[in-house]
Amino acid sequence: MMPIKMVKYERRVFFFHEEVRGIKWVVKISDHTYDNGLLFSATYSTFQNDITHQGMAQVNLYIKTKSRAMFVIKVCKSKEDLGVGTSLLKFVEKYSLGKGIKELYGDIYSGDKDHFDKLKHFYEKNEYKWELYQPPPEIIVGRVSKVL
Repeated sequence: MMPIKMVKYERRVFFFHEEVRGIKWVVKISDHTYDNGLLFSATYSTFQNDITHQGMAQVNLYIKTKSRAMFVIKVCKSKEDLGVGTSLLKFVEKYSLGKGIKELYGDIYSGDKDHFDKLKHFYEKNEYKWELYQPPPEIIVGRVSKVL
């Protein structure tokens, strides 16, 4: 029987208030710290009815050096265009700055090619540099990056 590798686990929860598209939200961000990185998950609930929207967005953050970190962001398709991804990305930027990270980057995957235009708009709106490799390799076809 193979030994099971124990993973260091720590969890914190952050709350902040935000207005997105005229709706006031309480944003709950949980961070899950593992040996190889951080996972931030965002859930939203409105002040009026306290409905919690689970699994709206998440970001994995991998600190590569003292000043650079890689991220992977995912937003539930049914929750796109609500400002959820932007809120979570801004939170990760602020968190990273507090840890001394000066640059964030993420890879662009070939599996997302059917919505590159939407991704490009999202990242450029959030002041990230969008770069597609030429000729594109098979899996990772580009990169987004931002100096904080």
